[in-house]
Amino acid sequence: ATMGEHTLTNGQFQIYYWMGVYNFLSYNSSYLSSYGLNPAQSLDTQVCNVTGTQMTWQQYFVAEALAAWQRYQALTHEAEAVQYQLEEQYAEELKALQTNMDEIALEEGYANVKDMLADQMGGGCLFEDYESYMYQYYMGYLYYASLCDDLTVTDEEVKTFYDEHKADYEANGLTEDAISVD
Repeated sequence: ATMGEHTLTNGQFQIYYWMGVYNFLSYNSSYLSSYGLNPAQSLDTQVCNVTGTQMTWQQYFVAEALAAWQRYQALTHEAEAVQYQLEEQYAEELKALQTNMDEIALEEGYANVKDMLADQMGGGCLFEDYESYMYQYYMGYLYYASLCDDLTVTDEEVKTFYDEHKADYEANGLTEDAISVD
């Protein structure tokens, strides 16, 4: 995949893919059977019904990985364009990433970071791929969060939006009394 002058490497893709899988399993652990997902079975043999289209769970996570990379790539690009600066805590975490990953790998029983990433993310995943992922995650997520923090919405704006979409809200059982800025 490409986006402007940026190309998604196989290693980066593997990180986005497996982080998506791990996050989905973590957040939805109580509902996996209702989704028809068995983590003990191959993802490419199980049908995913969450999108309303026939696809395997592997196809679902591939699409999610590509969408996540595009989101974070776009947000990182915008953050860099406006010269957004990471808070010192996150900048320091990125600087210490290699050392921290070396320690984690040893604590987890791996000979090195390369072996740990290969086991958890796939053989083509290198530290540089993980470092790129973490940079995009921090820049994209924190930039987006800063934009959201700066948003202010008035009661009048909420009412105007509600009035413009009143039929949709009422079709879903929501009345004007159910919405507010608070």
